[in-house]
This record gives sequence, structure tokens and C-alpha cells, in this order.
Amino acid sequence: MIKREDIFVSPTQKEFLIFVSLIGGVPQEKAEKYFQNAVEKAHRLGQHTNHVSSWESRNPEQEQWGGAVRVNADYIVAFSGLPEEWDEAAMLVIADNSFLNSISSRASLYRAILFETRGKNPQFEKLCDYQPPQD
Repeated sequence: MIKREDIFVSPTQKEFLIFVSLIGGVPQEKAEKYFQNAVEKAHRLGQHTNHVSSWESRNPEQEQWGGAVRVNADYIVAFSGLPEEWDEAAMLVIADNSFLNSISSRASLYRAILFETRGKNPQFEKLCDYQPPQD
């Protein structure tokens, strides 16, 4: 069960959860874990102000994964429930579409950071290169 005290992810309450939604059919026993993972990713990225993605501070030994993306100075989006690279790729696409292309310029920076830290996220590249079928 998600409790009110879970909403705030920072002791200073400067960071807070604005919106939460389950997407797709999520088994009840996994919903809480996915929620907590997404909150942890966003909070951790918020603590690393020079990072674009939570992947940059991932630590599998502590079950800290990629899947949060900094949209701008005020917003971070996060997701959990897919494989890690897909969580991250989905958030990049959603952020780009939902925030009026405010991260379009950051996408190039993001790609550069990825290349330096681990190489490309092939799922992000697939989503970026996707062209809908023409009628």
C-alpha cells in the first residue's frame, strides 16, 4: 500500500511526487516494489544534480537502477517495471513529448554522456529512430 509519507522523497520536501500511475496490468505484489524503485531512482537523480540519468549513479549491488531522467532543473521523470534500459528509454521519450520538447537539446547531451559512460542505450535509439507507418 502506498502511504502518504511515501509521497515525499526528500527530507527538505523540495522534491515531491506530483503524479503516480500504474501502466498496464501490474500484479499487486509487484506494484509497491515498482513504485518504490521509481521513487528511489528519481530521488537519487535529484541528489546528483550534475547527472542527466539515474543510470549514472546506478549500483546493482544496492539494487539502484537506471530509469529516471532529468527533464530540466525542476522535473525528473521515473519509471520502473520494464528492463532497466527500457525504463530509461521510455522516460526519455515521455519527457520529450510531455514537456514540449524541453529535453530535445538535452538528448544530445544525454547521448554524449551515455557514450562516455557505457555506450548507447539501444532501446532509446530504437524509440528515437521510430517512424510511424505512413497511410
